[in-house]
Amino acid sequence: MTMKLSPIWRAFLAGCTLMAASSVQAHEYKLGAITIVHPWTRATAARVGGAFMTLENAARVPDRLIKATSPAAERVELHETKIESGTAMMRPVKAIEIKPGTRTELKPGGLHAMLIGLKHPLKEGERVKLTLTFEKAGTIDIEAIVDKPGATGGHHH
Repeated sequence: MTMKLSPIWRAFLAGCTLMAASSVQAHEYKLGAITIVHPWTRATAARVGGAFMTLENAARVPDRLIKATSPAAERVELHETKIESGTAMMRPVKAIEIKPGTRTELKPGGLHAMLIGLKHPLKEGERVKLTLTFEKAGTIDIEAIVDKPGATGGHHH
């Protein structure tokens, strides 16, 4: 059975599709010259988790992410993962530099924010509140979308 839609209904449905597509891309935050793109984390049953995102710096000077906090965790540490003697090692870092005109990716197996002492398991579809503090840009509250366990961040919500 073929159904014909009037031009008005076609326009309405096209508009709905565009709004849905734009909301997928709209998961970003702006603070001065810093843009935080697609913050996310993974569902977990453990008391630790990682928060990931891309940080863009439109300024002509570097900035640094110097602190992160979350009401969902006892503490948040900035970490990097490095391979040493064939073993992946996570180490805290004092700050994450965002060079001028560049994108710095916080991702699994690299730089990330470590959520330590989670107060409850993170469930897929939830949002986790984070507060990020940058050396120059200041402080901003964001929400990270909780993706499925083992997600790699390859798709956007």
